[in-house]
Amino acid sequence: MRGNRSEVSNPIFAAFGASAQVQKEMAKATERLLKNTSAHGNAGEASSFLVLADRKLKIAGTIGLVMPLSLLSGEAWEDSREMLNCSYSDLTFVSIAGGRHDELSFSADTGMGECLVTGNKRKSEEKRATFVVLRNRPDSTLVGASIAAQIHLAKKRRHPQVGGWPPWRDTHPLR
Repeated sequence: MRGNRSEVSNPIFAAFGASAQVQKEMAKATERLLKNTSAHGNAGEASSFLVLADRKLKIAGTIGLVMPLSLLSGEAWEDSREMLNCSYSDLTFVSIAGGRHDELSFSADTGMGECLVTGNKRKSEEKRATFVVLRNRPDSTLVGASIAAQIHLAKKRRHPQVGGWPPWRDTHPLR
């Protein structure tokens, strides 16, 4: 019978052309890997990627991910926000203002609201984050790099101890 839930492939595993049995085994392995973490089924696979990125990142490393915009306020993302708050310093969240979902996306093909998340993996007493809302998606890599440099300079002026990235941090972005 078509439409039976057991016949519907899991998109995260079906992309590999895996058989139903292999998909089932992959789902069990994923469940084991993500047990007792901030990953949440209602938040989708992106919360799993955040957990795995955090696991792989060394102390003092920098995380940078494109995440669903719902990370910023969605109820299913509460544990993920708490993990970022407790384990990361110098957090920056960048989103795009827009009226439609496709205007809120950094990716060309997701059609959903997204935010960029960066931070340094270390415990810090500093519990503040920087939130940036862009008027439009950057038109090119060069424009995006200029925006990143401007954000970094603004943070450095506000908190002179901020440093380390990007490598052009001491130059004016428009020179």
